[in-house]
Amino acid sequence: MNWELAFFVALVGSCLVGILWAWQQQQDIEGYLVAHRGINLVTGGLSTGAGWIHAPAVLVSGLFAYWGPWHFIAFFVPNVCALLLQAWIAPRLRTKMRASGQKWYTMAQAIGAIYGSPAVRTMMFVASFCALSLAVGYTFAGIRQWVEQLWGFAAHEISIAIGAASLFFVIFSGLPAAIKSDKVKMAIIGVGIVATLTLAITVALGGVAAFGPPLQALERGLSPGQVLWFIGVPFAASLLGGPMCNPDLPERLLAIEEKSVRLAYVQGAMYFALATLTFGLFGYVARLLGIAAGPGQLPIVAVTQYLLPGWGLYVVTVGIIAILTMALASLLASAGDVVSIELIQRFFRPHASDRETIAWSRASMLTVILVGSYLTSFKQINVAFLLESMAVVRGEAIFPVIFAAACAIGRVDPRYVFGGIIAGFTGGLIIFLGWFAMDPNLSKAFPLIASLGKPIGELPLVAVHGKAMASLWAVFVPCIGCVLGLKPNIQVAPATNGT
Repeated sequence: MNWELAFFVALVGSCLVGILWAWQQQQDIEGYLVAHRGINLVTGGLSTGAGWIHAPAVLVSGLFAYWGPWHFIAFFVPNVCALLLQAWIAPRLRTKMRASGQKWYTMAQAIGAIYGSPAVRTMMFVASFCALSLAVGYTFAGIRQWVEQLWGFAAHEISIAIGAASLFFVIFSGLPAAIKSDKVKMAIIGVGIVATLTLAITVALGGVAAFGPPLQALERGLSPGQVLWFIGVPFAASLLGGPMCNPDLPERLLAIEEKSVRLAYVQGAMYFALATLTFGLFGYVARLLGIAAGPGQLPIVAVTQYLLPGWGLYVVTVGIIAILTMALASLLASAGDVVSIELIQRFFRPHASDRETIAWSRASMLTVILVGSYLTSFKQINVAFLLESMAVVRGEAIFPVIFAAACAIGRVDPRYVFGGIIAGFTGGLIIFLGWFAMDPNLSKAFPLIASLGKPIGELPLVAVHGKAMASLWAVFVPCIGCVLGLKPNIQVAPATNGT
């Protein structure tokens, strides 16, 4: 008997039973999707911080710190700037929503309404769904990498089980449950920060026997400029577009009290900075202790495995899995919003009742779990690779959202915006596939995808620089479209008597 298949079918079946059971619960759409738009400043700050502290911040920040300061800067700065940029965008979008007299539930809905373009709204939905699936995928990948490095076996089934647990956590009350999960997540992260700082200080003061001689910064043969080009540019495109495409953060934008939304994102940036700087210390601790992390290995795992006894490893593992489970809960709540509003209600059931919309929202959560589980079934895919790959999915949303927040309604011709997004996404994807095809490990693992990019990948410029070039193309081509679509401000002189 195929036990893996039986396990998978049992979990999917239990999720379906949970969805049918939850369907019986009565709830209004304003409460389920946006918590009646009444989240206060303290809760909003915790929620936005938690919404951006996913697997990369917890697990991969230490890897970049281990490689060297420029790698860490290339990862850290765009992350913080992304939330600060959202702090500038958020109040402007809320003001436009109030002025329009509409109720927006997703970023795609907001941007489509501002530009007056169903086509732009559709492209924002596609970007949101793809970004969401990849975010769920890198959360599952983080769990798999942790367990596999610690105990030496693949954790694909564990990832699916954790996805099912996350679904049951949010399926009944939607965003209010996700907000609770954010608070639990931040509490666990707070404990982790205190423990990590204590550990780092102890190691720095010589209180722990070193594994070997200290290691120097491992920039992997790259100069600071090369690090910023090959790594910083893709990360900047991916991360700056994250709060615009990952539906959980835009959902908070529409749910936090309007008067508090700006400061909530600023607080979220501060929480993220503290968490990332702290968990990044694992990379420096690994170098101080002389612990060598091989390809695909995480310094946070190597350090805890070296320093902690067996029971300590289990405690830390439970904490890490709890953080990632809460992150999944938040992502799944947002998945339901995006699919139910942007796909089901918009195209198939425009007059659906609140109960039916919420039912579709619950069912949509399972879809994202299945997509994310499929992505993590490939061992060659890890958290860092998925984060970089998201540049061509998220990047094309950056300037259309900025222009939507900055310009008056009707100020930009939506045809140019739509053309820019299409050209940015398709061109960026083609260039990225060209680079992908020339990577020997990736092309061997995914021959069909590699074959799609082989012709353009044979161009030397694309083969070497394709990842950064694709990211810049995805970001700036839509910007050109927005600029070309700007309409002149026509000032109408006030009428006077006798004219």
